[in-house]
Amino acid sequence: MGKKWSQQLAGVLACLLLLTGCLETALVGAGATGAMAGYKWMEGTMIRDYPRSLAEMDQAVQNVAKYYRIKITERKVTPMKASLLGVDQNGDDVKINMEALPNNITSVGIRVGGFMGNKEASQLFHNQLAKEIGL
Repeated sequence: MGKKWSQQLAGVLACLLLLTGCLETALVGAGATGAMAGYKWMEGTMIRDYPRSLAEMDQAVQNVAKYYRIKITERKVTPMKASLLGVDQNGDDVKINMEALPNNITSVGIRVGGFMGNKEASQLFHNQLAKEIGL
């Protein structure tokens, strides 16, 4: 399966090269597509990359937190990172970290709950976040 996937990716890159005539554009396009493909679950935090600026994602995260009635207890924003701490309706801690990446991509990590995190709740938040930004 891995070899077939690699061959398909190589085919897509070759098509992009033919269409664009520019290696840089083809690689950026392929990288952005791969970045948006799915979620990573790391140490209780679910991470996904979104094709939006940090400012757009910060506002979308606040909107989704309001949608889920998460009481925000702390919010920090710098030019390259943003974070939000809160408590959901069940009394579980919610921790959201955002990091600006190249090419107007923002990585968003969500942890709902304690030590191991709540994978399902984090997934629901990401699903609503994707809807919020129109994905």
